Amino acid sequence: MIGPGFLRGALIQEFKDHLVKFPYAPIIRRGISNLDAVPKTFTQEEAEDVVHDFAKQRFPIICRAGSKSSIPFFDFHVALEHAENEREVRIVEMLVCDPVRENAAKGMMLAYYTLVNDKTGIEKLWVPFIPEGLDEGLNIELTGEVKK
Repeated sequence: MIGPGFLRGALIQEFKDHLVKFPYAPIIRRGISNLDAVPKTFTQEEAEDVVHDFAKQRFPIICRAGSKSSIPFFDFHVALEHAENEREVRIVEMLVCDPVRENAAKGMMLAYYTLVNDKTGIEKLWVPFIPEGLDEGLNIELTGEVKK
């Protein structure tokens, strides 16, 4: 089973170790997307930097694989911060495996369904781009922060 969780505590070191072994494309870094990013394994220093930026966000959502999986983390991870107010969030970090665009859509949907609900009080998700395969009818808006 695959499940979202927040990057906190002991998971931080586990996630760093994972990023130096498995390739991910950093398609959103510090709020700006790079749709040309390709999956790569990170150096120890790069992994430290990425995980630091992820963990400092208000909602650092990582996708954990089930206990029976040989790989501890899944194909997409997304970190979000509040946008203009407490009822809106924006994606500031996203790491995905191949296929990049498909996993970007899945990561955005994971963020949406995890955070946009009555329990959190969050009503809208802001994203730098809308990939194919993203469910229509969701309360998702473009930020316009795209590097091509």
